[in-house]
Amino acid sequence: MSTSAIPTLLGLHGAARRSLVAPGAIYAPLSLARAQVSSRATALGPDEASVQIFAADTPRFRGATRRLLREAQRTNEIADPLDFTAASWSVLSGGSGSAPVITPAFGGIPAPDGSFTATRLQLDKGAGTLSTDRSGLSRTTSLNAARFVWARTLSGTANVQIGTSSVTPAVQSVVDTTWRRFGNVDGGGVHRVMLLGGGSGNSDSADLLVWGASSEAGAPFPSSLILPPAGSPQSSTRGAELLSAALADLGIGEHGACTILWSGLFPNQTAGYVALLLQVDSGSNATRWYIDSRATDGLLRLLNSAGGLTNLSPHTAGIPFRLGLALDGTGRGAASMNGAAAAVQTGGPAAGLTTLRLGTTASGGNAAFAETTVLQVLPFALSDSALEAAVAALPA
Repeated sequence: MSTSAIPTLLGLHGAARRSLVAPGAIYAPLSLARAQVSSRATALGPDEASVQIFAADTPRFRGATRRLLREAQRTNEIADPLDFTAASWSVLSGGSGSAPVITPAFGGIPAPDGSFTATRLQLDKGAGTLSTDRSGLSRTTSLNAARFVWARTLSGTANVQIGTSSVTPAVQSVVDTTWRRFGNVDGGGVHRVMLLGGGSGNSDSADLLVWGASSEAGAPFPSSLILPPAGSPQSSTRGAELLSAALADLGIGEHGACTILWSGLFPNQTAGYVALLLQVDSGSNATRWYIDSRATDGLLRLLNSAGGLTNLSPHTAGIPFRLGLALDGTGRGAASMNGAAAAVQTGGPAAGLTTLRLGTTASGGNAAFAETTVLQVLPFALSDSALEAAVAALPA
């Protein structure tokens, strides 16, 4: 019997297919570890406007889709992200602008995490039209950073400059009555929440709630909000998620004959760093098959430790895609993206394989910021045509 006939007989969701990740769920033998001794990890809630807080070594499922969130290590350098008082932030006012009115622990509306820890921030730049007519808050950060904050208005909308170091009109965020995360990535070394004149569409006043400030040094994009332990202000680091499963526990031998099916997305463009998505290895990077995203342009590639390299297609940030990898146990690997014709390599590793990893190398390197909808494994290699069909049928 050919391997291509097996999925038809069993059904694509039959006994041979092992589910490791599904929306809102992770299944053994896939394990997850995430260190966060001095921090609390978060993820966007199912309503897309709230924040859920997670203990160490627990999976995070993000947003309405409940995809499994996997992120690299990051640090929030703001030690007191819920404190917007003058003790932590400098007051900005000038020209026709007034000093902001700051009300900590505003009790009328819950913060994104359900607590009543949001700060009311009333800004009024007056009628002035110069960039020196301003009202807001400012805080020194690392020179280059991703600076963000959760914000909403008490009523109506307001155009607010958030996260940028610029003191001239720059990127304006349109804030309304729904909690959202706003910010900017730039140099300059200052986190600001302010109104100012000198640009078109700037609001003269704004009645805001703010919560959960962050500044991630050197980051090209923000990760999920990192909070310090409750009542213990400090710079807080969330460790990377480490996800792996022993091949033996999946019924796969050391030759690695298997099919891996994955769907999900990269929420941010990966250009600028290598992001590893899937890896089958010997317990180290010396012997491995893997799929990563190329640093220069986000092109997905199938590679192996014997030197094989085959290009697939680029991904687009925030757009779901599907992947499949079939290893036949004799050194042949085939990969399909979105059900396209399988790209084939021969001469790859075919012995000593022990571990499946999601999102990192064996040493924890090239860590991906990714969301997984499904991860499924079959203990045999599908034919190229069956692989293409199985990938095309995956939920995104």
